[in-house]
Amino acid sequence: MSGISSRRGDHDSEPSRRRASIEPRRSGSPVRGNCRISTHWPKSVHVSGHKFEPRTAISILLDEIAPDVAEARYELHPQSRLHVPLHITLLFPFVLRRDVSADLLGELRSFFGNHSRPMFELTHVATFPDVVAYAAPEPDGALKRLTCELWSAYPETPPYGGEFGMSEPVLHATLAPLDVAHVETVRARVEPLLPVRCEPSHASLLEEFEPDRWRELEALPFTTLTCRESPTSSPPL
Repeated sequence: MSGISSRRGDHDSEPSRRRASIEPRRSGSPVRGNCRISTHWPKSVHVSGHKFEPRTAISILLDEIAPDVAEARYELHPQSRLHVPLHITLLFPFVLRRDVSADLLGELRSFFGNHSRPMFELTHVATFPDVVAYAAPEPDGALKRLTCELWSAYPETPPYGGEFGMSEPVLHATLAPLDVAHVETVRARVEPLLPVRCEPSHASLLEEFEPDRWRELEALPFTTLTCRESPTSSPPL
C-alpha cells in the first residue's frame, strides 16, 4: 500500500511492535499457486503474567456497504458478530494498540487521503478448502496496491506477521468457517445477494478491545476521487 518516507514519531517502538506473534501455520494450509493463504486472524498477543496486549489492524469494513451480505454472514456464523465486522483486511497485524499515537494517526490519514477510493464488487463465494468460505472482491488490484504500499511504508508490520514470506495475500471477506457452515449452505445463502458494488469512503484502523474482539478506532478517509478498474474474470476456488 505510496510509501511514507518519514514515519518516526513518539509511536516508534520497533521492539514492542515486533512482539506481535501469530498462530503457527497448520499442516495443510491452503495455497493459491505459490501463495500460502492466511485464513484467520492470529491469536491474541500476551506478555509476561498473561497480560492482554491489544493489537491493531487496517481493514475495509463492509457492514454498511454490503448489509445483506453482512447479515447473511451473521446468520451463518453467529459468533462472528461478537468478534469483528464483515471486512477485507489490508494489513494485519499492524502496531500494538499502545503504540498508536497522534503522529501515527496523522501518517495514516495522509496515506489514505492520497489514495482514491477503491471500487470493486463482491462477486462470488470462494473457499480456502476445508477452512473458510469467503466473498471474493473483484477487481482487487486497487486493494492489493493498498496492502503493498502500506507494507512498504511500514516494513516492520508485514501481512500476517511475515508468516507467508513475500507472498501476496489473497484478499477476501470471510463469511464462515467450513466446520461451522457447509460451503453449499454458504453459497445458497450468499450468492443470490451477489454481486454487490463496493465503493468505500474510508479504510479503518481497528483496535482489539478484548481478546479477539475488534472495533473501529479511527476512520481513514480516501480522497473523493474514485479508482476504477476493468472487471476481470476469475473463477471461484
